[in-house]
Amino acid sequence: MKEYSGDIPPAAMLSVLEFSKTLKSGERGVELLARAYIPSTTSVDKINILGVDVAELASTIGHNIDSAVDQRWFQRKVSNIAVHKDDLPAFRELSNRKSQELLEEYHAWLSANEIDSDQQGQDAPWYVAVGIYYYEHQVSEGGQS
Repeated sequence: MKEYSGDIPPAAMLSVLEFSKTLKSGERGVELLARAYIPSTTSVDKINILGVDVAELASTIGHNIDSAVDQRWFQRKVSNIAVHKDDLPAFRELSNRKSQELLEEYHAWLSANEIDSDQQGQDAPWYVAVGIYYYEHQVSEGGQS
């Protein structure tokens, strides 16, 4: 259970995931409703995630500005200013599916490479994050985005 919830007791984790509508439990067990926990119930949870994610992206940009080429962290995006609005739902679905798959692969690797609690005195753990985001807006006349 530690792989999925850290130090949170299983009953507390179940409660959080039910409250967020990530899963539901009943007589037949637990049914997964979503592949990822995304806080959607309180503005505070959403603001906390926003603050952390913006700070991490800004820190990555700052690191890359000040670092030698071989020391920069990965920071890329793909964009296009000529996508038809009717194709947006299909691309959104593709983006969500592929991004979730990649994040799950990263999660599995990170979980497999965690420092055990008995090793923490020898080597302090490092925090690592990879963020993926989706954004869209209508391009103004003249092709300005």
